[in-house]
Amino acid sequence: MKKAAIHSPLAWKLALVAALGLSIATTMLLAAPSSIARTAGLEAFRETHRARLGMVLVAGGSLFLAGVGLWCVMQVVDAAGSRRVSQGLEFHLRQLTAKEKGHLKPYLVAKDASLSFALDDGVAHGLVGKGIIYPAGGMATLRTEKQPYNIQPWALRYLKKNRSLVEGAEGAPVIPDGLSRL
Repeated sequence: MKKAAIHSPLAWKLALVAALGLSIATTMLLAAPSSIARTAGLEAFRETHRARLGMVLVAGGSLFLAGVGLWCVMQVVDAAGSRRVSQGLEFHLRQLTAKEKGHLKPYLVAKDASLSFALDDGVAHGLVGKGIIYPAGGMATLRTEKQPYNIQPWALRYLKKNRSLVEGAEGAPVIPDGLSRL
């Protein structure tokens, strides 16, 4: 599902810059000394529309402060949500079965982040379900009966920092033709 335009960082930046620019311009117009306003030819305009300029200043400043406040709240909510998700994913890595550990251990010594497993490998499918590995672009071949899987970068980093999580690995994945890569 596509995010609404309001969540676009560029839209937020443009709106905040516009509100800030409006506030600065009206502040300069209202607070400028009479001699400068007279030289710029804005003294009559300023005196005629002082009330409206004041409302524009309050509105622009309020929109800017509200935008900054909302941005801060969104950052805190996003950080809390990301932390909650990463804690859930780390929980999966800490609760691995011995066979799952056996499937993940080769990733720690592999030169790349892709290994191939049998098409009907239930352990690999379980790791996909937990979000630890994922199929590499649908490149399964029926001729060799294997499917390449990539490990998620966060999972690889976490396992490399916490190698004890793959201790007690049971067996190695069954790979057709004895190959571990495509």
